[in-house]
Amino acid sequence: MFFCNRDYEPQAIQRDRQVADLLLKHDIQLKDYKDQVIFEKNDILKNDLSPYTVFTPYSKKWKENLKHIETFPTNWDHFEHYKGASEIISLKEIGFEKTDLEYAEPELNKKIIDSYGSYRDFPSMDRTTHLGIALRFGTISIRKCVQYAVKHNETWLNELIWREFLCRFSITFQMLFIIALKRNMRILHGETTKRNSRPGVKENRISHCRCRNEATE
Repeated sequence: MFFCNRDYEPQAIQRDRQVADLLLKHDIQLKDYKDQVIFEKNDILKNDLSPYTVFTPYSKKWKENLKHIETFPTNWDHFEHYKGASEIISLKEIGFEKTDLEYAEPELNKKIIDSYGSYRDFPSMDRTTHLGIALRFGTISIRKCVQYAVKHNETWLNELIWREFLCRFSITFQMLFIIALKRNMRILHGETTKRNSRPGVKENRISHCRCRNEATE
């Protein structure tokens, strides 16, 4: 049996389906679990059971459903009889290289979070949590973050909810997302469409605007 936590990005979903198919060929069952979000899939829906496409009503329903949030510390006694993997694959074997980058242990900075709403919109100020990567790869608990945000700062709580909204949105509209992504990549590479009466002019203008927007986000 193979255990993993769910991922929600279109490419990751496709990857996990391929892994599941491969395991199935070897008669290995895949068990996946919710981990990096509070609500997923169909946990938050409209009254007609359709998915939300606008954030504000989604966030209101999300908060209504958040009755109690509990963290689950790791119980290392459960690993008492674990002897470890027989062989660990090297970074080189999976296509990675070791770097000299240092990874700081993720933590909840009270000073940053308490004033998050006042400074987050000023890019020149280093006043964001820097927890995006940690949340993405599960090196900090989303439950712990939400529990803290509920007590300290609703603006940061809304950012955490927005993250889950995007996860849900990408699942619902992943095919449209892939189509749009491919189209934008063609635009960024300066390709033109047959509809352009002036080849290169319209597409290049769009490409310039999109590059400028992405550079400022």
